[in-house]
Amino acid sequence: MPIVGRKPRQWSIGPQNVAAPHLWTPKNSLHLPMWEGGGPALRDVSGHGNDAAISGPVWKQTAHGPALSFDGTNDICTFSSIGGLGAFVNNGDFTTVLVARSTGNGTDWAFGDDNSSGAAFSLVLGIDGSEQWFFFVSDGSQADIVTGPVRDSTRPQVVVCRYLASTLAAELFVDGISYGVSNGLGAALNNGTNLHLGRPGDENSSYWAGDILSFHLVPFAASTAAISQVSQRPFDIIAPAPRFFALGGAAVVAATTAAVTGTATAIIDEDDIVTGGKTIILTLTGDTWVASGAAFNAQRQNIIDGLDSAQVEGTGWNAEVRDKEVVGAVVRTSDTVVTITLTAAASYDITAQEVITVTVPATALVTSASAVIAAPTFTVDFAVAAGRIMSSLTHHGGLAGHGGIAGYGGGLAA
Repeated sequence: MPIVGRKPRQWSIGPQNVAAPHLWTPKNSLHLPMWEGGGPALRDVSGHGNDAAISGPVWKQTAHGPALSFDGTNDICTFSSIGGLGAFVNNGDFTTVLVARSTGNGTDWAFGDDNSSGAAFSLVLGIDGSEQWFFFVSDGSQADIVTGPVRDSTRPQVVVCRYLASTLAAELFVDGISYGVSNGLGAALNNGTNLHLGRPGDENSSYWAGDILSFHLVPFAASTAAISQVSQRPFDIIAPAPRFFALGGAAVVAATTAAVTGTATAIIDEDDIVTGGKTIILTLTGDTWVASGAAFNAQRQNIIDGLDSAQVEGTGWNAEVRDKEVVGAVVRTSDTVVTITLTAAASYDITAQEVITVTVPATALVTSASAVIAAPTFTVDFAVAAGRIMSSLTHHGGLAGHGGIAGYGGGLAA
């Protein structure tokens, strides 16, 4: 069943609009929707940092949104932080979802994992010499191949591989239709060491030719019904929680959230930051702060480092508040509440409103495996008091630096 159109963006990859998707996915997940549409790396939006470095493929715009175009020669994307597929999924169940258009004319491997010698593959997914979708799965001593339909080079197709650790067998789906299950291996898929898009591991041949629009890997076996749904609307599989697990098949844990309150979240301006004393109160739901004492004290700087301004000014929030705040300002007032009392920042001076986002580090939490983006953001306004305006004008070039009073409309007489 063909893709009928790429779903519009439901949230941006910027922190202010993300509905904390990483809270809904295990650490050994990989979600590459390729929304960025440019840059040197593919961002893993699971929130766990399993990004891929791009070497060769170029970004392009398709009818379904951004994609990476591979030339079939030497283009790859490398997951340096993951290692082998078997270790990444703890030798358990997994499901991969590839949305891609093949334009090659021979054996092209879109995704794969092998050992450094190339002698034993964990799993390879792509197009065979007959231009059919296939996967090759091996434990190093025995192997199995499942072949699907001839590729459709006119459009992207949704190719799913579902692996069951209990039977050591994998099933191939193309556009929601099952094309068979492998016979089962003698051992788990634990011999691979190099995970790539565009070729398997260190094998310097059979590079992918065509477009890859998204790639996803989750550490569970998706249901057949979920695979059918994803195949019809593949760009829905990354959406705001709790729909993040459109693939289904995994227990969704209660999300950890962090609410931002305190006097700093009221209407404040830069004079308030200069004076100090404003509070940022972080209240957790679904998790607790690490134990008071040495464990929490070691996390205070990490908490301060999570106070980020979207704007960058030389004497703005990041430089004068976040980077200079003292750890003593961070107090654990209960298992779920932390209060940050801002110290005076005499050199704080901005020319426009700043938007502050608070990110709670995972290391400061008991159960969460990843950072939590607190809500809502808050703002610090440019001060409008006459004294502050005069000071700011002087600091940024003085009245004469802006053409003098006469420079604004011809002077007072105007």
